[in-house]
Amino acid sequence: MAYEDIYKQTPSGEFEIKTIPAGKMLSAESKASYFDADNDLFMRLFNYIKAENIPMTVPVEAEINPGVMRFHVGSEAAARPHGDTGEVKVIERRERTVAALGIRGSYSRSNYEEARAQLEDWLSKNPDFEADGRAYMTYWNSPMMPFFFKHAEVQIPVKKRTTRVNNMTLNELTPEEKHVIKDKGTERPFTGKYNDESGRGIYLCRQCDAPLYRSDDKFRTECGWPGFDDEFPGAVKKVADADGMRTEIMCAQCGGHLGHVFKGEMLTPKNTRHCVNSVSMSFEPVNSGKFGRAIFAGGCFWGVEYWLKKAPGVLLVTSGYIGGSKEYPTYQQVCSGKTGHSEAVEVIYDKRKTDYETLAKLFLEIHDPTQLNHQGPDYGKQYRSAIFYLDDAQKQTAVKLIKTLRESCIAAVTEIEPAGRFWPAEDYHQDYYGRKNSAPHCHIYVKRFQDNTLRQK
Repeated sequence: MAYEDIYKQTPSGEFEIKTIPAGKMLSAESKASYFDADNDLFMRLFNYIKAENIPMTVPVEAEINPGVMRFHVGSEAAARPHGDTGEVKVIERRERTVAALGIRGSYSRSNYEEARAQLEDWLSKNPDFEADGRAYMTYWNSPMMPFFFKHAEVQIPVKKRTTRVNNMTLNELTPEEKHVIKDKGTERPFTGKYNDESGRGIYLCRQCDAPLYRSDDKFRTECGWPGFDDEFPGAVKKVADADGMRTEIMCAQCGGHLGHVFKGEMLTPKNTRHCVNSVSMSFEPVNSGKFGRAIFAGGCFWGVEYWLKKAPGVLLVTSGYIGGSKEYPTYQQVCSGKTGHSEAVEVIYDKRKTDYETLAKLFLEIHDPTQLNHQGPDYGKQYRSAIFYLDDAQKQTAVKLIKTLRESCIAAVTEIEPAGRFWPAEDYHQDYYGRKNSAPHCHIYVKRFQDNTLRQK
């Protein structure tokens, strides 16, 4: 049976760097290893494409531990709408660059481990690229094919090798990027790749990967460059421009030039426009697998922010408001109890160093989840205990943890709600205890999960 090839094979025994095209994929996940005998990932995906009349394609992707299998959706079928089921998710994968080693033989754990070790060794000696993710397998033939005809590949996501300056990792820049980021140039209007970007995610510094802006703060300016009306706290440095009239904005971590900031134009209620060169940034969509985002509410946001900032793997914590109906709420409006918002924190974390469940457990141990609509001396629904989930996986984790607490005779009243837009709070609320060089008195760590240990940076 002939299948559509999504991209070309890497010949058996050969190493190469290649680009995997963007496209729609179907994904099935298991808590067990991919090589476990009871793994039913293939049949879940096969039944889905049979029911949806989607032609089979190759290669099939497989992550090993925990087990994940993905089918590519061919170009014709991708044009039709397809929805998630309880067993299969529909995802969009961006174009990515990988190191690949072609192999021939059985689809076994031993073949995978041997090829992975060879590819990792080859990549460690590559002068231009370095690993940017975990190894996985791709399969090109039916499981019924005789083993000596089977073709597979081990692939590792890669990125351009970085350099370190003043103990800081810096990415390699193109001549155009250097002209803007280092020499403070400006890209031509309406040419930047993020001018019309509308996806949800995080904008990073192109030179050092520091988070700069959230997609929720981006707005269309009609001026030819991406515009933002807010930044992550402390992420952007503002200095007088050399022309003596404008205010330059730079990455606070590496000093790379971003653009300029303007006030008083009344384009949004925040009355601020960060005019940023696209080449000064990179964009990580919410489902990229590199960064995670979590939103928790547990009383006054100062104390929740204090503890979560100390957690390993956490990159940024922002105090703000969520759950209400009013746009651009102020602290005074939220305190009135009339907007429906909660004081909350938004956490951006590195998925390679921590995970959502670890942070959710910590959240439930740094405030009292048994207090209804208050926390310590602060009363009102704006101080309620709540977890605002961003996807079904976060919801399931939250439900499981609350169930665990209740089974342990802890009468948790923490609400579990879908996340709407998160509104950053005023600057004077950010890093409150850090600026005061003090610690919270309402939020105290209390161990509630037997398998959890408090870890701090």
